Amino acid sequence: TALCIPGTTQAYLAVVLSRPIRVGSSDVHNVVFGFGESDVIEEAAPLKLELSDSELAKKFPTAAGEGSKNLLSQVMHGPTLDVLCKLFRGVTDKPLTGDNNEFRSRDKGSATEDSCALRSQLRSSEGLLYVLKSGLVFLHRPASYIPYSDITEAKVDASSTGITFTMLVTVAAHSTAVATSTGNKNNQLTFAFGGIKTADRDSLLKYIASKVPHGDRVVKIVSSNAGLDEDDDDEDDDDDSDDDYDEEDDSEAGDDSDNADSEDGGKKEKKSKKEKKSKKEKKSKKDKSDKK
Repeated sequence: TALCIPGTTQAYLAVVLSRPIRVGSSDVHNVVFGFGESDVIEEAAPLKLELSDSELAKKFPTAAGEGSKNLLSQVMHGPTLDVLCKLFRGVTDKPLTGDNNEFRSRDKGSATEDSCALRSQLRSSEGLLYVLKSGLVFLHRPASYIPYSDITEAKVDASSTGITFTMLVTVAAHSTAVATSTGNKNNQLTFAFGGIKTADRDSLLKYIASKVPHGDRVVKIVSSNAGLDEDDDDEDDDDDSDDDYDEEDDSEAGDDSDNADSEDGGKKEKKSKKEKKSKKEKKSKKDKSDKK
């Protein structure tokens, strides 16, 4: 996916991997390249492939469209983004997506106006939420791709009167979408996209509803913040139940301790009585002996 950064001459190339790669202790599902206007492969120092043009056409026949020139050639030059896009498209035979003219931001006066990108936050990271034809893409960190087909629910708070709003997008746990989530309930992951301008709320929800299966039931506008915090409340309830369980265990432990102390006290009391009785009997015997 080749995406321009609104208000700049920079662009991203986001590659969604079918199988993640391991980097350190983390699995990376999306690889993002950043390019500026000056990133160009010069004609004087082009990229040279080891295969000839005829060999490339034979090995990657789908790289050439009907009646068009092959995307791959032995010698390639031009803007680095364009060259990489041709390489990925020609070698992988995967579709290349970009700007979405079906959705445009209505945030007037901002850098994102009349683009398919929305200023947003994913947890504490600020970035851009791209509304594409195939799904939602958040860049730059954490890089996330959410296909519309994986979305099981999208909701916002209708009572919010601020200039921004938060949209919660829930996907099934087996989804290819990867990002920091707000919870894992019923095998589902929830993504909280905050800081989106209210001017884009209605058009955003309408567009997602048109793309998501059963969109009229999946996309919701809830009447209060309680609807948005439902998952978090469940997590708090779970924590409370754990605390209650611990308190019961502590109470039982305390009862056992009290019983142990009571038993020890009873033994000591019996022992004390026996010692007194023994001393009394000895004293009585001694007195009788002295009288004799």
